Amino acid sequence: MSFESIIKALKVNAAKDKRKVYLVGGFIRDLLIKGRSEALEMDFAVDDLTLEFAGNVAAQLNGTFIPLDEERGIARVMLKGEFQLDFNRFKGRTIESDLKARDFTINAIACDIANIKMLEDIKNFLLDPCHGRSDIQNRLIRATNPNSFADDPLRILRAFTFAAAFGFEIEPKTFNLIKTTIPQLKAMAGERVRDELSKILEVGNSIKYIRMLDELKIFDEIVPEVELMRGVRQGPYHHLDIWDHSIDSLAQLEELLNEFSRDMDLNTYLSRPITDSRKAIWIVKLGALLHDIGKPRAREITETGKIRFHGHEAAGVELIQPIAKSLRLSAKERTLLEDIILFHLRAAQLANAKDVTKRAVLRLLRDMKDSTPAVCLVTIADKRATRGELMKISKRDSIEELSLRLIKEYFAAKKVKIKPKRLLTGDDIIELLKIPSGHIIGTILKEIEESQAEGTIKNRDEALRLAKKIYEELK
Repeated sequence: MSFESIIKALKVNAAKDKRKVYLVGGFIRDLLIKGRSEALEMDFAVDDLTLEFAGNVAAQLNGTFIPLDEERGIARVMLKGEFQLDFNRFKGRTIESDLKARDFTINAIACDIANIKMLEDIKNFLLDPCHGRSDIQNRLIRATNPNSFADDPLRILRAFTFAAAFGFEIEPKTFNLIKTTIPQLKAMAGERVRDELSKILEVGNSIKYIRMLDELKIFDEIVPEVELMRGVRQGPYHHLDIWDHSIDSLAQLEELLNEFSRDMDLNTYLSRPITDSRKAIWIVKLGALLHDIGKPRAREITETGKIRFHGHEAAGVELIQPIAKSLRLSAKERTLLEDIILFHLRAAQLANAKDVTKRAVLRLLRDMKDSTPAVCLVTIADKRATRGELMKISKRDSIEELSLRLIKEYFAAKKVKIKPKRLLTGDDIIELLKIPSGHIIGTILKEIEESQAEGTIKNRDEALRLAKKIYEELK
């Protein structure tokens, strides 16, 4: 179904029902910014009887009619081909008053559908009472009115979302309006906050906008634990406090991603959908920001004055639970975020060993599973953001080298289509060794599997000898 056929159907129904209908918002904004609109979503403002009008449109186009808010006159029509049409009753008596009540001037531009035959017609018949077209040309995010953020505090985050998406700047008066409304963010539904934060973190240069959010202490409203991370000294390995180190970790992560911008495996992994509307990359970046969230709770000073954060990974996983619940993270998002926090020191700990064996590498890959690339990227970023006087470059390099090796081996293993056949089963071990079933069987099978992957055993006889040896050691 084409844009023109949709508009034609709307015009027929508007004439029949004597309705004034305007194409508004993001579709027009994107058309003016990009020269085209790739979105399959269109918003329409209708003067009255919105649900009745939307229902008639759905019937004519064989779409699905979904009433969203009967009291406020909001409805949706889903069409085959994935087009989504949203219909809203005017906010106010006229289209001009409706546009002036919207969030930002770039979203407050409309076109009467009566003037549209083809997509190209839109630019010639714009209704722009808030001068949004001028702000698009000047690359500015400007609130439509002084009450914009008080009407909906989530618009605070949306200002940064649009700035990040289009590379725009937030106009100074709008920035000052944001400052006065920040405390009201606490009352916003977690899923709405999550949606805007994910959009910001998904852009390539999100650090610029995260620093602006941090300047306004907006993160303190979204994740209260951040306030506890500010100003907490870490000791001579670090040159920054916990929160500034976390911000720098995100900056280092984005630089790292630029270095690997042509790595197809990594880019596919990061850009994969982790939910229907969000990509994995946003959780990886959120993990960089929150990987040390457990440090304030775990912080202790020894008798010699040494600062330690023993167990801060586990403390961080515990602290992230209510945050994940508040933001309504999916199970996959929550697992990835928890793994980043829990495992972000493991590669560093392994790199410090005298001998990094293949078995140790395989065990770490097994523990981190599909979170391996994300964890290792945050590990590298974390160490690049650790530049205190005791942090040796050679140590940081060895951690980075091992982390990159883990990423490489993870993708290599993913490309192996045939998994090696198990040399022994649990029943085999019970029968051949004449031992009862129990947890010891799992321990033996695990050791055999690791040895097989390592290449130290290759056949059934070697596996059996290893099983006997392990059993003798454990019994």
